[in-house]
Amino acid sequence: MIFPYFLLKNLLLKIALLLSVTTAHAQLLAIPTRITVEGLEKDQTIRVINKGDIPIYLNVTLERIENPGKNPENKTPIGQIQHPEIIFNPTRITLGAKQERPINLIPLTTPLQET
Repeated sequence: MIFPYFLLKNLLLKIALLLSVTTAHAQLLAIPTRITVEGLEKDQTIRVINKGDIPIYLNVTLERIENPGKNPENKTPIGQIQHPEIIFNPTRITLGAKQERPINLIPLTTPLQET
């Protein structure tokens, strides 16, 4: 069977484009996955790492759990609390491929109870 020239050229172009496509994935890793802040202990950080090969954009939030250990948990964003016990920075992060960045936890007061 003989293909018309324009069909063959179009088919070869599509095959070339398919072969040139690379798979890109973002993989986020947070270390440590759990942290305990004792009193006004300073220098607590969580490292976020992009293990993937494309940039990722993060919006970081912190919430207070109003009823720890109960189901469902009632969560209040730190931004809605008049006198928060802890704050953090940054709130937005852009991580390129294979980059990492710390998130700093800054306690302001000693909590009255575990949350």
